Amino acid sequence: MLKINENRLLQNITELSLIGKDPEGGITRPAFSPPDMMAREWLIDRIQKAGLQCDVDGAGNIFATVIPADAAAADKPAVMCGSHIDTVPNGGALDGALGVLTGLEALQVIKEEKVALARPLKMVAFSDEEGRFGEMIGSRAFSGQLDPDHLTSLSDVHGVLLADAMRDSGYNINDVASAKASADAYEAFVELHIEQGPVLERKGISVGVVDAIVGLFKWQIDLYGQANHAGTTPMNMRRDAFYGGVKFADKVRDLVKEHGGADTVATIGKFNLYPGAPNVVPGHCRFFIEARDRNKDTLDHLKRVFKDHLKRCAEDEHLTYDVTVLEDMTPVQCDPQIMDVIESCAAEADVSSLRMFSGAAHDAQNMAALAKVGMIFVPSIGGISHNPSECTEDDDIVAGATVMANTLARLVS
Repeated sequence: MLKINENRLLQNITELSLIGKDPEGGITRPAFSPPDMMAREWLIDRIQKAGLQCDVDGAGNIFATVIPADAAAADKPAVMCGSHIDTVPNGGALDGALGVLTGLEALQVIKEEKVALARPLKMVAFSDEEGRFGEMIGSRAFSGQLDPDHLTSLSDVHGVLLADAMRDSGYNINDVASAKASADAYEAFVELHIEQGPVLERKGISVGVVDAIVGLFKWQIDLYGQANHAGTTPMNMRRDAFYGGVKFADKVRDLVKEHGGADTVATIGKFNLYPGAPNVVPGHCRFFIEARDRNKDTLDHLKRVFKDHLKRCAEDEHLTYDVTVLEDMTPVQCDPQIMDVIESCAAEADVSSLRMFSGAAHDAQNMAALAKVGMIFVPSIGGISHNPSECTEDDDIVAGATVMANTLARLVS
């Protein structure tokens, strides 16, 4: 069993957590922002000091590579690990970053211990996983699932264009398409991540072996009626867009129970009325709904159910409507052989493990288009993530990193 350098890993986690630190205690490193660029420079420096080959592609993805001494082995499809180092606003220190830093530690240990490599071994830090400009731009570009023609129109919530942010950070948006990897370049991808949920901690288990990553769809729904005076428009003569939205939202939970599976979730997290004045009947209602499940057929069925329900709600209130698809991600099944290797390495390291599914989307989901994928979870204290309180016990971090290093060593040997 390979042993990681515990002090080195924990020190790297601490150092990276100081970049983008907020006065409130959280971390803000949105993609292609000055703090993100500082974090990138820090990571590149660590990769180079570790004696690893370092590369950066046109999408801003950062790579560390251990190349086999044998020329024939160096030409074989690679094994890759990694995640991302960008954060949500006022986020935590471990979401994404832990996967990158445990991956870096694994590569260092494998290199230091002179593990014989039958194929190249890589670590990647993907750009914009958290979606400042769109979900998972780095891994989508790398896996060939990003339309370059749409990139120039992408902007963040403040109206900053992706093209401008990349230019200010020393990148060129026209180079993003060049990040696409060849279809036969990768054998496997393994991502370590905090669970972002309470299951492992509550069960007292150190490692989750992910068997599936949920798919999701996210819609923007616009209902249109007629804005009018709140005092002079009789109730039976209104085309109130708000009531159409409320009717839809009121049935979502029941529809999920009736048409979803045991793990299906649906959320309306944002609801806006226009013109938004107390004395005006809302003529426009905009809200966002997201649904997730590990089964594609369940998600497809739920899409049809939601659209039928929306149509009835609009007709009842004499409204028109539009549905804009913001995301549509297919569920991914993790590779059984990689899961077996993770479990075997955990057992040999005397680390408890549990098979479970991921309710959050991850870069591994996009990498499934290129390679067999696996995921390792470590516990999140209190199930908290995307929050300054996000934390994992050091012992669980070390356990997860140990399992990751030995999993990678087996996959490349």
